[in-house]
Amino acid sequence: MDKNMSAESDKKELKPSNATCVRFSPHEQSMIEKMERVTGMSKPALLKKALFKRLDLLRPLFLPEDTQKLIVELNRQGNNLNQIARKVNEGSREGWNQAFNSLTTAYFEIRRLISVGNGNSQN
Repeated sequence: MDKNMSAESDKKELKPSNATCVRFSPHEQSMIEKMERVTGMSKPALLKKALFKRLDLLRPLFLPEDTQKLIVELNRQGNNLNQIARKVNEGSREGWNQAFNSLTTAYFEIRRLISVGNGNSQN
């Protein structure tokens, strides 16, 4: 009897204690049910496999503070592009070089942020 009690307590320790409720649309539910039939896996096993296969979720492309920097740079770039377009549309051949240079600088800053976010160090 001691062996049975020990085996039962071992099973309880292996069983996860946390549960999460997930709601699916009818279409998503039918897709999951089809996956269950095809793979023979349970819903929890399918969801765990799909989630934990995505280790990139532990290291997102950008941290929130980096995302804010990127948004600021994109806004600056958009403003510079609008200034250049206005000058060119007015027929001006001068006065937009500085805005174009700022645009180019912003572009390279955005590329640097993206490279760092992807784990690439391009200096």
